[in-house]
Amino acid sequence: MSQPTEFVMVLGMQRYSQDFFRRAEAEVRKEVPDFRLHIFEDRDVTARPAEVEAAIARCQCLILSLITLNETAEVLIPMVERHDPPVVFSFEGLPEVMRLNKVGSYNLKGGKGMPKPVQNVARLLVGGREEDALYGYVKLQKITSKLINFLPGKRLNDFRNWTNVNNYWNHRSIANAANMFKLIMREYSGMSHLRVDPVVEMPNMGFAHPDAPKLFANPHEYERWEKERNRARKGVPAPLGTVAVLSFRAHILSGADYHNKIVQTLEAAGLRVLPIFVMGIESHIVVREWLSHMKVDLVINTMGFPLVGGPAGSTKAGLTVDVARELLSKLDVPYIVAQPLFVQDEDDWRERGVGPLQSTFLYSLPEMDGAIAPVVLGGMRGSTITTVQDRIERLARIARGFVRLRKKANRDKKVAIIVYNYPPGQGKVATAALLDVPASLIAILDRLAAEGYQVGRYPRDPETFARCLEGLVSDQPLPPGHPPVVMGVSADLQDFYRWLRPSDQERINARWGAFPGDIAPLGRDKVRLAGTQLGNIFIGVQPVIGMPGDPMRLLFDKENTPHHQYALFYRYLSESFGADAIIHLGMHGTAEWMPGLQLGLTDRCWPDILLGETPNFYVYPINNPAEANIAKRRGYSTIIGHAIPPYGRAGLYRELQALQDLLAEYRERPASVADDDQSPEAVAIMQKIALLNLDSDLVRQPNEPFSRFASRAYAYLRDLAATMITDRLHVLGSAPPPEEQLTLIVETLKVPRGELPGLADLFLAARRATVRYGDVLARARQGDAEALALRDEIETRCTEFVQQTVFGHLSPDQAARQFGLPNGNEVLGLIQHGRALLAALRDNTQELDYLVRGLGGHYIPAAPGGDIIRDGVTVLPTGRNIHSLDPFRVPTDSAYERGARIAETLIAAHRAETGQYPETIAQVLWGLDAIKTKGESIGIVLGLIGARPVKDGQGKVGRYALIPLAELGRPRIDVLMTASGIFRDIFAGTMDMLDRLVREAAEADEPVEMNYIRKHVQEMMAAGKSFDQATARIFTQAAGTYGTDVDEAIEGSAWEKREELEDLFIKRNAYAFGGRQNGEAQPEVLRSLLGTVSRVAQEIDSVEYGLTDMQHYYGYSGALKAAAERATGQRVPLNFVESFTAETKLQTLEQTLRVEYRTKFLNPKWYEGMLRHGHNGAAEIASRFTYMLGWSATTDAVDKWVYDEAAKTFVLDDAMRTRIEQLNPAAARNMVGRLLEANARGIWQTDEETLERLRELHADLEDRLEGVA
Repeated sequence: MSQPTEFVMVLGMQRYSQDFFRRAEAEVRKEVPDFRLHIFEDRDVTARPAEVEAAIARCQCLILSLITLNETAEVLIPMVERHDPPVVFSFEGLPEVMRLNKVGSYNLKGGKGMPKPVQNVARLLVGGREEDALYGYVKLQKITSKLINFLPGKRLNDFRNWTNVNNYWNHRSIANAANMFKLIMREYSGMSHLRVDPVVEMPNMGFAHPDAPKLFANPHEYERWEKERNRARKGVPAPLGTVAVLSFRAHILSGADYHNKIVQTLEAAGLRVLPIFVMGIESHIVVREWLSHMKVDLVINTMGFPLVGGPAGSTKAGLTVDVARELLSKLDVPYIVAQPLFVQDEDDWRERGVGPLQSTFLYSLPEMDGAIAPVVLGGMRGSTITTVQDRIERLARIARGFVRLRKKANRDKKVAIIVYNYPPGQGKVATAALLDVPASLIAILDRLAAEGYQVGRYPRDPETFARCLEGLVSDQPLPPGHPPVVMGVSADLQDFYRWLRPSDQERINARWGAFPGDIAPLGRDKVRLAGTQLGNIFIGVQPVIGMPGDPMRLLFDKENTPHHQYALFYRYLSESFGADAIIHLGMHGTAEWMPGLQLGLTDRCWPDILLGETPNFYVYPINNPAEANIAKRRGYSTIIGHAIPPYGRAGLYRELQALQDLLAEYRERPASVADDDQSPEAVAIMQKIALLNLDSDLVRQPNEPFSRFASRAYAYLRDLAATMITDRLHVLGSAPPPEEQLTLIVETLKVPRGELPGLADLFLAARRATVRYGDVLARARQGDAEALALRDEIETRCTEFVQQTVFGHLSPDQAARQFGLPNGNEVLGLIQHGRALLAALRDNTQELDYLVRGLGGHYIPAAPGGDIIRDGVTVLPTGRNIHSLDPFRVPTDSAYERGARIAETLIAAHRAETGQYPETIAQVLWGLDAIKTKGESIGIVLGLIGARPVKDGQGKVGRYALIPLAELGRPRIDVLMTASGIFRDIFAGTMDMLDRLVREAAEADEPVEMNYIRKHVQEMMAAGKSFDQATARIFTQAAGTYGTDVDEAIEGSAWEKREELEDLFIKRNAYAFGGRQNGEAQPEVLRSLLGTVSRVAQEIDSVEYGLTDMQHYYGYSGALKAAAERATGQRVPLNFVESFTAETKLQTLEQTLRVEYRTKFLNPKWYEGMLRHGHNGAAEIASRFTYMLGWSATTDAVDKWVYDEAAKTFVLDDAMRTRIEQLNPAAARNMVGRLLEANARGIWQTDEETLERLRELHADLEDRLEGVA
C-alpha cells in the first residue's frame, strides 16, 4: 500500500476557512484518492503540540497562514526546523515565520526575500509611498505570476512555483485551491501526470453586493450596475445617505454571509451602501483612491485591525496611525469598526465578553485610527462565522444616527447634555473631575447658539446655573430671577411598557419591585426625571444609581439592573425628547459602567439597552485614556478630550514660610557657630518644626550636626515649595494665560525623550558634571549643601532657558552661547518641543470645535491620551478622540528599564529597613498608570520577579523570559498583583504572559531561598492546592464588574469595623485572571498570598491625581495594606512611586499624605483656587474630607493635626465656612458630617466644645437643605 500524500495547514484567525479547504481537498481526492489534508488552528500548536508535530513530521508540504502570535511561533518554528518538511509555504505572518518559506532552492532564510530584480520592480510599484509597500507586493505578484512563466532557466522554477502558489492562494475559490494543491504535488511530490489549470483571477479589491450577479472590480462598474438596479426598483425612497462597508475578500469568497446581511440591513434602514471588499492590506487605498471621490457619509470597517496594513501590519513602526488619521481627516466622515469575532466562539463571547486577542483587533488598534461605536456582530460556531441579527440592526441604527447628523440642519437638531450627581447629597450636582461643569455648560450653549442650534434662554452665570441644576434634583426653590425652564419632566407606566422590552421590564421589576419603585416616584404611576429643556437642548442630571445609603448597590453588581427612573431617563432622551445626539459632560457618569459583559455588549447588557443608537459624545480629560476606553467600548462614545488645569508650584504659606526664613538665616551663619544647637536660632527652628507638626518628617538623627539637619529641613521645605499642584478647574474651550504654563513646560523639557536629553541633564553635562539630575535631587534632599546649591542653580537656569527661548525669541544659536550649552540638535530639539507645547497650550478652542464637528457628523481625529509632562506635545492639542495604546507593545523598552530600577529601589528600601529581602511585594496594577507610563508598573513586576520582555520580529512583546539567577544576583521576589477592572479588560494578553511567567518561575530548577515564587507555590501545594491554584497571582473583580467597593462603603458610611472593609476587599478582588486562570473566585489562595506580603507598592502617575485627590487609592492600595496586615499579623509598609517628572521618587504612604495635605488641601493657594470655581470648587474641597476619612479607615495614616487643621481652616473659621455654605451648602454639610463621623469612629479626637459646635453647624445645615430654615 502506498503512503498517503499528506499536507498540513496551520491557520491563524482563519477558522472560517476550514470548510472551504475541506471542499478543495475533496476535489483533489477525485484524482489523488490518497491525498490527506490536516488542518490545525494556530491555538492547536500550543494546546495539542504532539499531534501537530506528528503531522508536520509526516507531511510533504506545510502551509502556514497568519501566524502572528509569538507564543505560537516559539513552539511552531522549532517543530518545523526539527522535521524540515520538503516544502513550506508561509503567508502573512511574523517575519520569523515568513522565513520558513522553502520551495526547492528558493527560500527566505537569512532574510533573503524575493530575488533582487523582483525587489527593484516592487520599489517602483510602491511609488515612494511606504504605506503602500504591502499593496505594491500584491500588485507585483500579479504581474510576476504572468511574466515569470515566460522567463527561461531552471533557477527561476522554484520561485515561479512559489509565485504561482501565492497567486492561487490569493484568488480564493474551490477550483483555485484544488489546483494549488495539485501544482505542489506535481512539482514536489513526483506526480507529473497531474493536470493543473491556470488560476482563475478575481479582483483583489472591489464591490460585492448580495443582489449583484458578480463581483465588480471598480467603482465605475458597481455604480453602473447600481443605477440599473435602482431603475428597476420603483417606489423605493431616496436614501438618507451613503455608507461604505469594508469586508475581507477572503470571507466573501469563502461563503461567509455577514457582509451580505450588513448590506441588506443598512439598506432596510434607508441607507445607500457601497459594499467593498479588500484582501486586508488595501483598506487605505480604497479610502484614498475610491471613497474620496464618492460622496460617502460614513465608513464601516468590519475587519478590525489598523486601516493601513490590516492584519499584516505595517513595514514601518507608527506609520499606520499617521497615514490613517490623515486619510480619514480628509474624508471627514465617522469611522466605525464593527465586526463578527473571527477568533472567538459566539457562546464564549456571550458568556465572557470579547477575549484578549480579539479585543486588540476590534478595539485597541482601530481606536488609534479614530474608530468609534464598536458593535460585536457575532462570533464563530465551529468553522462558521455567525451573526446576530439584532447586533447588525444596532449597527445600522447607529450608522443612521451619524448620517442623520450630517443631513439635518442645526436648527432642527435636538441635543441632550448630561451632567452628574455622584455621590448624591454631597453637593456634587454638575461636577466632574478637573472640569468646571457649569462654566463649561455655558461655553457649550454659547457655541451651539452661534452654530444655529435652537438653544433658548439659559443662565449666564455659572453659580446661578449650578443652583438651577441642583433644583432639578431637590425640592429647593430656584434662585430669584432664573430663566423660565421646562420643568417637571416625568415618565409613566405606559412609557415603561412602550420604551422597554418585556424581558427588561421583568428584570427591573424583579430587582426593584413593581413600577414606579422607591426612587423618585411621582404618585403611583410616574417617576420624576431630572431634566430641563432649553429650546432644542435638553439638560439632564443623570439619576442616582442605587438606594440612598447604598449608592453603589447597582453599579458594580454584574447581576443587577438600573432602577425604573434610571432606565426611563435614558429611554426618554431617545423616545420622547428625540435626541439626535447625547453629550456626557466630564469624567465621569455611570451609564457605561452598568452591568453587562465587560467588552462586546449584547442586547442584554444595560449600557447597550440604555444608550441605544443615539450618537454619544463624551467630554473627558486627556490624562485618563483608561476610563475613556470604557466610555468608548461600553458606551459607544466618541471622546472629546479636554485639557487639564495648568500646573503651578505649591509655594509656602504662613508658618511654613516663616520656618524657611529662619532656616535660610541659619544657613548663612559662619561655619564656626553653625552647629550650636542650643543657640536661640536653633531653638526657634526646633520649636517652629514642632508647631508645624513636622516632627515626623524632620527627625534629627543621632550625632547629626545641627547644620546638616538644618540643611535637610531647608531642602524639605524647598521640595514642598517646588511641588507641582493644580489649583483650578478647566473650563471647556478656554486656556489660562500662557505664562501660567511655564512650570508645565519646564518640567516637560526636563524629561528625556528618545535621543533628546532632559534639559536639566543637558545643563549638568555642560558643566562636565558626572551625575544626573535625579542624583542631584536625591543628594539635596539629604541636606548636601553642594547639591542644594547645584539644584537651585539648575532650576533657575532651566526656567530662564524656557522664558527666553520658548516664551521669548532667543534662537538656538543664541541660547547655546548665552547658557553655555553645546550648539547642536539637543538645544534645537528642546526649543522646538517647548514652542510646540506653548502653541498647543495657548489654544483650547478645538475642544468646542471638535464637539461641534462631531454633532455635525464629521470625523474626530484620534490622539493618544496621557500625561503632558511624560508624553510631551503628542497628547496635544486637545479636543481629539483620545485612545490608549497597543497592549502588545507594553512595556516599552524605557518603561521596562524604569520599572526594573524602581523594583530594585523597592527591594533596597525593604532591606534597609529590615535587613532582609521581601518575600512578596503586593503591586497594584491600574489600567490608567499602565497606559500613561507605557507599562512601567508591568516593568516593576518583571523587575521584582527577575524577568525581561522578549519581542517578536514585528516588535511586539510576545512573552517574558526569566533572567538567570547568576545574572540577577538576588532572589526572585514573589508578586501579588491586584489589578483594576480596566487593567483586566485592556491588558488581558499581558495577564496571560504574566501568568505564564509565574508558572515558569514556579517550575524553575532553583533553590527556594532564591526563588520565593517557587517557595510559596510549594507551600500552597503542600497545603492541598493544585498547581494552577498555587500559581494564581493576578487578582481583580469578576468579569464585567469594576471597583473594590471599599471606597464606596466609606463614601456611604456603610461600615462599622476595618475588618468589614478587609473582607469586602477580598470578596470583591478574589477573582484570578491570566493564562489558565479563568476569572474564578479563589479567596483562600488570595488570603494565603496576603499572608506572605512584606510590602505594598503602587504608582502615582500624574500631578493632578494624588492620594488626597481621589478615593481609588485607598480603595485599592489602602485596603490591600489593611488586608495584608490582617493576614500577616504585623505592619506592612505601603510605598508610592512618583515617576511623572524627570525624577523618580519612592516614598512611604505617610510621607506622601503629609506632603499632599501641606501642598494642596491645607494650602491657601490650592483652596482659594478651587473657590474661584464656586459651587464646583466647594465640592472639590468637601471631597477631600471624605478621602481623608478613607485613608484613616483603611490605614490609620492620617495624623490628628490634619483633622485639626481641616476643621480650623474650613469649618470653624466662620468667614470661610460662610463662603462655602453660600456656594454649595451640601458640600459644607459633608465637611462637617465627615468630621463628626471621624470622631464617632474613634479616628479623630477633639474637645467637647469643638464637637458641640460641629453638631450645631451640622443641624443648621440639615435644616437649611431640607427647607426647614
